[in-house]
Amino acid sequence: LRWINGLRPIAAILLIASFLWVLLLRSGKLKDGGTRRLFLPFLAVMTVVYLVTGPLWNAHIARRIGEEPTTTPGYSVLVGFNPASGGRWNQQDSDTLFGYSDQPGATAQQAQAAAMEDAKARITSGQVDFTQLFRQKIRIFLGSDNTCVGYSSAVLRHTELFSKVCNSFYYGIVLLSLAGAVQLWRRGAG
Repeated sequence: LRWINGLRPIAAILLIASFLWVLLLRSGKLKDGGTRRLFLPFLAVMTVVYLVTGPLWNAHIARRIGEEPTTTPGYSVLVGFNPASGGRWNQQDSDTLFGYSDQPGATAQQAQAAAMEDAKARITSGQVDFTQLFRQKIRIFLGSDNTCVGYSSAVLRHTELFSKVCNSFYYGIVLLSLAGAVQLWRRGAG
């Protein structure tokens, strides 16, 4: 999980998903002594290892980049609540972040904290139509999953093929998830 988090900060999502799976979808099996002896210690150990390795991983990152990594997701929140861009990357918010980080002596943490303050101001300004913004975000974010190809297009050949592969995998997972949800619903209704 820590290695995955180093590539993309989603390890906590995997940990939460594991807990939800065990507690909500496998809750009937928790009464079984053998299953409880398997799942609960595994989740506990996984959580402890994840939490203990956090400072070690951050020290490794700090050595590699020359400063402490930020703990504030200010820029992501700022971009996510930008109604003009539909919550996607945009040049204006990017320029704002780089303006903060280009100040003499500024650290990544300071730049992200300043971006978080801008995000709070944007959220509380009364100028964000949250319903419309979230409708846009769902349409944009659930529509496809080939953005990684766009990010890598400068060094990738066959970008159209890779886009199709990424989206095929994504839509396959969505279909399997829907089929699983229907199967769970039928079991519960039967």
